[in-house]
Amino acid sequence: MTNGLYPGQNGPNGQQINEMATDAAGSAYLLKFDSVHGTWDEDCEAEGDAMIVGGQHIPCSRNTAIGGTILSGLVYQTQGLTGCLWWSAAFVLAAAMLSFKLPAVEPQAESGVQADNV
Repeated sequence: MTNGLYPGQNGPNGQQINEMATDAAGSAYLLKFDSVHGTWDEDCEAEGDAMIVGGQHIPCSRNTAIGGTILSGLVYQTQGLTGCLWWSAAFVLAAAMLSFKLPAVEPQAESGVQADNV
């Protein structure tokens, strides 16, 4: 998680941290204090859904579906925001088309219950 965050090195350059166990505040706290080496000297704090580490803004997410995180990150890095929107539209269209192949479900009355005609 801290690769590239040490002073004098390049930062994450457009990457984000995906931490399933806690939010940005918890991640910042753990990065600052939870180490066998003692407290880290860099400033680590949370701001909404992001961490500020050494003055650098790092977005945080809590995505548990790692496949979606990898695919969306790859599309964003290779095709940008426009590519993400086009791929999202394609997946929504594919899901809609596949839903037409699902069998129709007939409503069933519960046993012993009759509807009153009012």
